[in-house]
Amino acid sequence: MTLYKKSNKKIKAIDSKIEEYPIFCFKHLTTNKDYCFKYFQNNKDLEQAKAIILDDIIKLQSKTWLALGMESKKTGFETISYNQLNFKPVNLDLSNDTKLIVFRINGQNWRLIGYKSDNFKSVLHIIGFDFNYTAYKH
Repeated sequence: MTLYKKSNKKIKAIDSKIEEYPIFCFKHLTTNKDYCFKYFQNNKDLEQAKAIILDDIIKLQSKTWLALGMESKKTGFETISYNQLNFKPVNLDLSNDTKLIVFRINGQNWRLIGYKSDNFKSVLHIIGFDFNYTAYKH
C-alpha cells in the first residue's frame, strides 16, 4: 500500500497492525458425500451437525488468526499438505504442497479442513470436513 501527500510525494506506508479474524467461506466445499453435509443421511443428524459446526465456527471467529496460530492443535489449528487429502475441493486448483488448515471441531471428534485465501488473508475457504477420520492419514 502506498500513501500520497496532496503534492503526490510518496509517504512510507506503515504495516497495518489490525488484528485479522477468520472469515469462513463455503464456496469450494467438496461435493464428495463423505466429506460434506451429504455425509448425514437423515435430516435430524444433518441439522444437529450444522448446529455444531456453526457453533464451533462462531467460537473460532472470536479469536484472531495470530491467537489461533499460537494455540495447540487441539484448540487452534494444525496444517497438512494438500496431497494428503482423499478428496478434491470444488473449482479450486491447489498444488500438492499447498498447506491446508485443519481445525478440530465437535469436541475434537471432527475436522474442518480449509485453504487460507491468497487474495484475502482473513478468508478460510472450507473445502471439506472429516467426520470419520478418513479425509487424510491421521
